[in-house]
Amino acid sequence: MGRKPTPSEEVQLLRQATREAHEAAKDLRDAIRAASALTPALVDDFQATHERELKQLANHLQTEMNRQSAELNDAVDRARTAIVDQLRASELEYDKTSGRIKIIFGAGRFDTTCPLPYPEHQPKGSTP
Repeated sequence: MGRKPTPSEEVQLLRQATREAHEAAKDLRDAIRAASALTPALVDDFQATHERELKQLANHLQTEMNRQSAELNDAVDRARTAIVDQLRASELEYDKTSGRIKIIFGAGRFDTTCPLPYPEHQPKGSTP
């Protein structure tokens, strides 16, 4: 083991440790000041990035909504055509005895066998 320092050596060691602590505190204060000086620029950069990303997201969402609207319009047009085709009379029968006209519509039906796009997300107990 080493020898025990004298009281004056202990005082010197304490003074040295105090000087080093003061230097470290000064360096820390300087680093805090430098970081604080960066705050306004960082806030401005964040705000600009935030606004840019929100605009890109809004554009993406609107583009996707426009695409979906176009697909929906096409589907509505197809459905409208199918409904009109179903309602279009394919045959008229005139009953001379009663004087009535009988309208016979086409036998077309809507497709009820379209597969689900995401069968793994169908409710429990239902069949695909």
